[in-house]
Amino acid sequence: MASPIKNPATYADIEALPPHVVGELIDGDLIATRRGAFDYCTAASTLCWCLGAPMSKGRSAHHKDWIILPKLELRSSTQILVPDISAWSIQVLGTNPEATWQEGVPHWVCEFDGAKAGSSRVARKMEIYGALGVSTFWLVNLGDELVQSFRNDKGVWHLVDEARGNTTFYSPPFENIPIELGSIWSIDWHLNSQKAH
Repeated sequence: MASPIKNPATYADIEALPPHVVGELIDGDLIATRRGAFDYCTAASTLCWCLGAPMSKGRSAHHKDWIILPKLELRSSTQILVPDISAWSIQVLGTNPEATWQEGVPHWVCEFDGAKAGSSRVARKMEIYGALGVSTFWLVNLGDELVQSFRNDKGVWHLVDEARGNTTFYSPPFENIPIELGSIWSIDWHLNSQKAH
């Protein structure tokens, strides 16, 4: 569970956290979150692969200069966020292979949430992403097996698409890339898929 540590916090507080914890500065609060459990890691890595593989193979011309990255630190003047997954153009991301954080704005951000009713941490981050100018936001709720896609309109998020269960999901900015949601919800999907082949 994520919990605020103290206010105001600095980057030194993030650096003092143990290795198994991810730290973020949200509106002056240090938010410390345990690194994802097995179900989260499986879901996040699967979604990264679903999006990244078509791009690397040239099957998504519109996103040919995009890079899908997990857990890249995003810094603004007052906030430090760590999106679960983000999509960047090479022009925005830059070409420094040793960079561990960015001050630019990603085109797309995805956050995972296991809470049935959603969490205040994700809601706060979503508001900040909108203010920064992130174009599209996906919220993946593992507890409800639900994915929602939102479009940013001048800092206000509008729901564009949502799907749940074992369906195929198409949504901006990756509307030409099919995502089998069953592969995200359960490791059993991967095992059964391998047996079928």
